[in-house]
Amino acid sequence: MARINISESQFVFAFFHKFMSLPENRGKQFTVPSLLQEGGIGAGNPDLIGTDLVIEDDYFFQFKMGDRLTTNGASEISPTRLDSTFLPYFRFNIKNAPNSHQFNALVALSVVKGQGKVFYISPLFNYSSLRTSDDNAFNDFWQSTPINSMSKVAWIDFHQWSQNNPISLDFHDNHVICYNPNSVASGHGYLFSEPKKIKIGKFNSDILSPKTPSPQHFYIDEIIDILDENTKDGMFWREEINEILKSPVFNIKSIKTIQNILLMEFNIFWIPAIKKR
Repeated sequence: MARINISESQFVFAFFHKFMSLPENRGKQFTVPSLLQEGGIGAGNPDLIGTDLVIEDDYFFQFKMGDRLTTNGASEISPTRLDSTFLPYFRFNIKNAPNSHQFNALVALSVVKGQGKVFYISPLFNYSSLRTSDDNAFNDFWQSTPINSMSKVAWIDFHQWSQNNPISLDFHDNHVICYNPNSVASGHGYLFSEPKKIKIGKFNSDILSPKTPSPQHFYIDEIIDILDENTKDGMFWREEINEILKSPVFNIKSIKTIQNILLMEFNIFWIPAIKKR
């Protein structure tokens, strides 16, 4: 067994930087829950229980740094569990002791939030050979473009347990999730105590597609009203847009500038409608 020599803080920071650099996520608000909020202590926000990072109401992440196992001595390798061809693989522990219940709390959250919202995020770093060091594997992740870096982590959606295949784990910390690059490429991994096949995937456009804005037709004065009514920064951007509208030259470039403001700041994909005189 080899504990990955990268701290959770390093992983979370790198993932956060890459994820928020995706065009769809720029400008989104985020919350990093305190230990009390994550543990559900006191009258806190129930949406933060069990989470490490929350992006608006779109994503609820719990990060896991595990082990990378490479030998037949790994406890999951046996005739009744996983074949040795599963090596090497990644493994992390699920927190579900009496003082935590983290797993079941996240399952409950996924019932409320729906599919593609609540995830375990864990490394799927590139170990191109047995000699690849943790530093090199992490460096490969860090130097990747934001969209490519997303394919180098495992995405485990809790919604798979919230409806058709409910799982309520016993209250102890001996449960683990195991996966390797080949299994994730096929969309699965394994949940133990006893092996249960589960869905584990890489990042793809399907994860973002429910949040991708649909084209909407508005007159510009309607857009300004929407900003004033629904955002605290509406007045600021109203002034910015009005400056563009008052310019002696209003052309396609002006429209694109307004479209970029609306898309990047407010997730509104605006197609201008023309009023007939």
